[in-house]
Amino acid sequence: MIAALLICGICSLIGLVFLIIGLLLKGSIRKKLRVCTEKTTGRVVGNDLVRDPPYGSPDSRDAWYPIVQYYAQGQTITRRIPFGQYGKCKYPTGTVLTVFFDPDDPQNCYLPEDNTPNHICRIFLITGALLTVLGIAAGLGALFLL
Repeated sequence: MIAALLICGICSLIGLVFLIIGLLLKGSIRKKLRVCTEKTTGRVVGNDLVRDPPYGSPDSRDAWYPIVQYYAQGQTITRRIPFGQYGKCKYPTGTVLTVFFDPDDPQNCYLPEDNTPNHICRIFLITGALLTVLGIAAGLGALFLL
């Protein structure tokens, strides 16, 4: 019985960690949306190809990280977008994109077309909620059935 409750507690704790990470990511996304208010047009000038895992593993997958160039606050900024796309390259070189940037820090930007951060946040929140509920339900079941 103690082992079952311990496993349920660990499951719930891992779920809570996932929930906290998801909430922190959500807060970070909201902050970026709040501060990046200036709109401009950017162009993809290249893509970084990253293999995961590296070193030519047969299980490797390609991740494409677009390098975007845009004009903001009197300067041309070239920056690699931190969220890559697995599989096919989503933004080929030459693609014109809308870029929102922070007027106080033009290097801080996001692409409204890219939902990757929201998807990652959603995965953490759903996984955390499921693990927490599963752990609590299993723990209550173990208490009442044993």
